[in-house]
Amino acid sequence: MKRIIASFLMLLTITSISAQKKQKIDVDVVQDVHIDANLDEWFAWVDVANEGLWAYQLLQNKEYVFIAVRVYDALLQQMAARHGIVFCIPASKANKEVAQLIYPFPDGESRRALMQNPELHQDYKQQLIERSRGYAVQGFIGIPTGLLSLKNAYGIQAKAKIVDEAFVYEAAIPKAAIHMPKEGLILKIGINDGLSFVPKSSSRPGSGPSANKRIAAQTRPAKSKQTRMLLLETTMK
Repeated sequence: MKRIIASFLMLLTITSISAQKKQKIDVDVVQDVHIDANLDEWFAWVDVANEGLWAYQLLQNKEYVFIAVRVYDALLQQMAARHGIVFCIPASKANKEVAQLIYPFPDGESRRALMQNPELHQDYKQQLIERSRGYAVQGFIGIPTGLLSLKNAYGIQAKAKIVDEAFVYEAAIPKAAIHMPKEGLILKIGINDGLSFVPKSSSRPGSGPSANKRIAAQTRPAKSKQTRMLLLETTMK
């Protein structure tokens, strides 16, 4: 029965990927990127859906894939600070398991405490970021699934902060941890709403589908048509 359910879920994932329109992109090569969320190395920003709400860019070198995100919209900033930016490689025929990195990843108690405070400090989004105790990871080659320490031996790095009224994010993922198909790499980048990307074996208290639904309902605009997730196709050198 478990195998049947797993196969069905995988089929749904593959069908969803096929139905969603992929954007083919080229990823420029750089010598290196210092992961500090200062975004000094990033220049060619892509305005998502030309909405002016958030932007992204990808870079690469021989060893790493680099991701940068800048969020301008206030509601999307709240969502990013509470539920994280997602880098995801969906399950496929070649890649049986979803691989994903979610950061920031504040614990459930911190999220609830800050949201229930009627006099939220102006820097509460920064506080949420600072209360992240690690990276939520799964499905990467040679990297254990779960909450990965901010200081780890696997090469995963990510930083985020609030600068000039924008949420900024920068991350690096080792290419050795990613299954690279010859026909092209399919990946998703976006702002997690707390429901679409629930980490496997989440170790933070107060997490899970029910808790995430309650929190996401308070942060997500009703009937929002904002583009929060991108499906991209590229090749890595």
